[in-house]
Amino acid sequence: MAPGICMVQNPGFKNGQRPFLEGPIEVKVPIYTESDENLDANAPAKGNLGGIAGRISTLSGRLMNAHINIVPNSNPNDKDFRFFTTHAVFVNNNGVVDPNNLNDRDRMAIRWYKIKDLATDTPVVELMGNIFEDATNNPRWFYMPSIMTNKRGDIVVCSSTSAENQFIDAVCFRRFVGDPSGPSLEGFPTGKMREPVFLTNADASYNYLFDSSQGQRWGDYSNTSLDFCDNMTMWTIQEFCPVTDGWGCQVAEVKAPSPIPPFPQPCSN
Repeated sequence: MAPGICMVQNPGFKNGQRPFLEGPIEVKVPIYTESDENLDANAPAKGNLGGIAGRISTLSGRLMNAHINIVPNSNPNDKDFRFFTTHAVFVNNNGVVDPNNLNDRDRMAIRWYKIKDLATDTPVVELMGNIFEDATNNPRWFYMPSIMTNKRGDIVVCSSTSAENQFIDAVCFRRFVGDPSGPSLEGFPTGKMREPVFLTNADASYNYLFDSSQGQRWGDYSNTSLDFCDNMTMWTIQEFCPVTDGWGCQVAEVKAPSPIPPFPQPCSN
């Protein structure tokens, strides 16, 4: 499978013409498969009492959110746009999908993409990341991700996470401008994320509603956004399990590292 980008053309009703949607334009990425109907792709969590029907639905393969950022450029009139998006992917312990051995997939990873050449018929991946835990036993699973960048180009990806021996928590990953690259993945350039920052420390299990066809539905949403007071700070809202059979949302501020570029009109109130 491959993600596709749709473009809104003529958004300003130029020449009296209505806006219209063009696409999708397929973007080549490392292989992944849609796993919505595969209960094995649902995440384990500590305290699960429902067996396979009690695992957490991850909506694997589905793009969860997207946004466009302007890459800093010395020419203020030259706007160089980049498209960012993220999703969960069912992978093996090497963080990849082997099309010849799909049965070796045993954990959920997060993939994020930075895509360029949006004004062409062939947008391409400029940089991507593959966030997973390579532990042999009881690896953490990461699912329901969201992504945001700031005006300097720092990247934040946040999600829910759990494991056979871990309750459902909220976690964030950060990549700052200048951080090292990673090994290529099927020929695609990758960027390393910094060590995870756990936003919660859950101590309760989630056994709300078992479904033998879908597993347990978790929130289909996570959100990471930019603080327009400085265009640098980011905020995230992620789900976790604070009480038995219940869910909560953790709100966290993700500050950019110094030095902070000046912002011409700071917010007030």
